[in-house]
Amino acid sequence: MNIQQFAEQILKSATLADKLYFPEAGLSSFTDIKTLTASIPDLPGRPHALAMRSNDDKKTAFPTAAELKSQTARGIVLHFFANHELLAMELMALALLKFPDADSKFRMGIVHTIQEEQNHMRLYQKRMHDYGVEFGAVPVSGYFWDSISNMQSPMDYVTRMSMTFEQANLDFSLFYKSLFAEIGDNETAQILDQVYREEIGHLKYGVTWFNRWKDPSLDDWQAFNKNLPFPMTPSRAKGIGFDRQGRKTAGLSDKFIDELYIYQCSKGRPPVVYFFNPASEMEALFPEHNFTVPSAVQDVAHDLASLMMFLTQGDDVVVTKERPSTEFLTLYRDAGFLLPQFADWPELTKRTITRFEPWGQTKYSQKLIESFKGRIIENQLTVAPEQIYSKRWAVETFGSSGEFPSKIVTETKAAVDETAAFLAENDSPLVIKAPYGSSGRNMIRAMRPGLEPRQITWIESTLKSQKALICEPWVEKVTDLSVQLQVSANGPRILGITNFLTDKRGQYIGHFLGKKFHHLSQDFHREFHRQEFQKQLELKAEEIGLRLFTEGYRGAAGVDAFVYKNGEAMRLRSFVEVNPRFTMGRIALELEKMIPYKTKAIWLHLSKNTIKHFDWQNFSECANDLNHRFPYKFGKATPKDHRPQMSDGVLFTNDPSQAKSLVSVLFVGEACDFAQKELTPNLI
Repeated sequence: MNIQQFAEQILKSATLADKLYFPEAGLSSFTDIKTLTASIPDLPGRPHALAMRSNDDKKTAFPTAAELKSQTARGIVLHFFANHELLAMELMALALLKFPDADSKFRMGIVHTIQEEQNHMRLYQKRMHDYGVEFGAVPVSGYFWDSISNMQSPMDYVTRMSMTFEQANLDFSLFYKSLFAEIGDNETAQILDQVYREEIGHLKYGVTWFNRWKDPSLDDWQAFNKNLPFPMTPSRAKGIGFDRQGRKTAGLSDKFIDELYIYQCSKGRPPVVYFFNPASEMEALFPEHNFTVPSAVQDVAHDLASLMMFLTQGDDVVVTKERPSTEFLTLYRDAGFLLPQFADWPELTKRTITRFEPWGQTKYSQKLIESFKGRIIENQLTVAPEQIYSKRWAVETFGSSGEFPSKIVTETKAAVDETAAFLAENDSPLVIKAPYGSSGRNMIRAMRPGLEPRQITWIESTLKSQKALICEPWVEKVTDLSVQLQVSANGPRILGITNFLTDKRGQYIGHFLGKKFHHLSQDFHREFHRQEFQKQLELKAEEIGLRLFTEGYRGAAGVDAFVYKNGEAMRLRSFVEVNPRFTMGRIALELEKMIPYKTKAIWLHLSKNTIKHFDWQNFSECANDLNHRFPYKFGKATPKDHRPQMSDGVLFTNDPSQAKSLVSVLFVGEACDFAQKELTPNLI
């Protein structure tokens, strides 16, 4: 028998006996290594019961670990594995027929691999029979065939078969070996152990030829990505768990293994795509003109873009120009986080998208996604009404309480007169806000004796660009609060209340999490419950959410508020401003899901100037020091959320090795005590 006859029998025969035939004399039987060009069928021959199901056929559910107490469920698991072995044999036979002039050692390697795959299939069949499940009892998938059969070269074969599907089988066989051993099924566990050990050899065979044929200017990870045809991605080279040692034994480089470990991409579900555009208020101010994002805001966008990962579910995408480092993402993967895919815009050009979730919805963000028209499943590229980004709209729509007579001025003289009149009657400062601005920026405080020349210049400039200013009294705040909303087609939904921290100028610093009011006095706790602050906050937020809904807005929103002192009494200002976008409060709400009940935590944003105040020369030095002093402690995820629980320590939530202007750091437990004692007094 020559190789061509052997391959055609496996590929074309409709009987399993033919597909499992191997000459008794072994590899020495194949004296005719080279073959002629053969006729190749569109699909392999199969017994009727093993015909590949179409996409319209009902899919058999893969049994869960809990269901493996049933012998039938165990048989169905092995039925899936046996079909994978059958597909592998057929595709290997196809490669022999497609590439008759390939290197003889390469071809004989395929023949040897087929022999081992045939044995795997026999072992699975016998064990399935023991369970009372016959091969063909459930419909079988042809996904492997669809993914590999159009291969155009031996390099395609080793990339798709050896480096992808056989590599993933290391994880699957090792995982199910352990699972069957745990339930006392040692015979099946031994079969899977043999499959695992031989799959390492199959991967090693592929790695050898892949490295021989790849572009020498690329490392193995770069070449692997380049040679995989979309929609196949490196995600298909991973199974359940991650067998680092098996990959190392097979000859994959440490870099390849590290990159694959953190790699994430949807295996079929169109992703939700998140992207960070922190200048959305300014984009709304200049909707009809070219708007250049200031360099300082560009640095913030670079540093904090990856924070969107805390909003994602598995298989989603976060747009970043620079993906966080392998070391940073490995930390999260080790802890048990479901990482999203990080990609820049050009990497998404062929993708179908479930929907886009920008930080803020503006005409600028719409332009970024217009090229995806026809490939977006859910959203219609809607844009938030521009006026709702303006603090002027919020004041005019929702008014202000008697203690906070917010006044809108449209001329420099009116602003100067309003300031003078207020300071003449009050000891407290007056804050003057631009209608468009976020995180406590784009505002000034006027104090006695009155406005300074530079402040008048700011007023003149801001009125020229924004046409109005809002004047409000500056009060003795006890704490800042925000209510997070989601406005959908069904109306607004309150997600939670967060407690945030600002400096003396009112600029955002961070959030308290977990036991979020732990730092506040007993008086606050008493008044919070006595005056029903939470109820007031939720009622106001619901009112604002309904108005956003009627204005046509759909998406995330935050309503800022604060508790202040009026003499000795505490009061709640249930509405300060509306943020019709994602906010740091929304990220904080997501981070809070991984803080155990009644655990203290604080999430701080530290600037370059801040860390130098504490004698850290750069963000990496800051990270090394804090990580050494307060190592993080993670537990398992809760049934309600996929995030692992963090009981203590420090966790950097953006990559300190890449940050230009800001790092965001979560301090939990004892680390929270340190942050509040040593860091926040200097930040405020």
